[in-house]
Amino acid sequence: MSIRKLVSGITCTILLFATFQGTAFAGFPAPPKSTEFDHSTAFSTLMEVDDQPSPGLTGPTPPTPHVPGLPDCGRLPKQFTPQSPVCETSTAQGRFTGQIKYDGQNPFTLQWSFQLNGPTAALAAGPMVENADIFDHGSRITSYHDHHSGIPSNYLVHSSVSGLTTAGNYELLIEENFLTANGAQATVTGRFSFVITLV
Repeated sequence: MSIRKLVSGITCTILLFATFQGTAFAGFPAPPKSTEFDHSTAFSTLMEVDDQPSPGLTGPTPPTPHVPGLPDCGRLPKQFTPQSPVCETSTAQGRFTGQIKYDGQNPFTLQWSFQLNGPTAALAAGPMVENADIFDHGSRITSYHDHHSGIPSNYLVHSSVSGLTTAGNYELLIEENFLTANGAQATVTGRFSFVITLV
């Protein structure tokens, strides 16, 4: 094999890896242990560019006012109750909502949504890939995995997780990947910690 073909093959492999990194996603093997998350709030986000925290775009500071009428997700973990079955939180990267359906059904279903805000979505040079998994006491619940590929960076991602109980101590992880204009790999990871109670 010639040197030219070898270099060409290596270059092609690197480009394919950079373009599709994070798209062949089989699920988080375990919750990330990153200290960059705000561990005092039920929902927080972390943004990384080429695996490095992105200065100025990471943190719990809401970029937009709180939505009137919806309670904030509050401290970690969020305690869903029949009196408080829904919450929302805005971070430096986007807005999250979560809701437990209390309709006499046990197990319960979590309905959630997450949308990148304007400044964060504007960093994307094209479509993004979203993946989400849920953990109970640190172990991944393999019956649930959410995946969207080729979606706009400002897309309102939404999903439902069924089979949840009052015995669980849950952590939902959402990961959104996209390429920036300069070809960097950007990742926004959202973490939502919650429990379900009947009182």
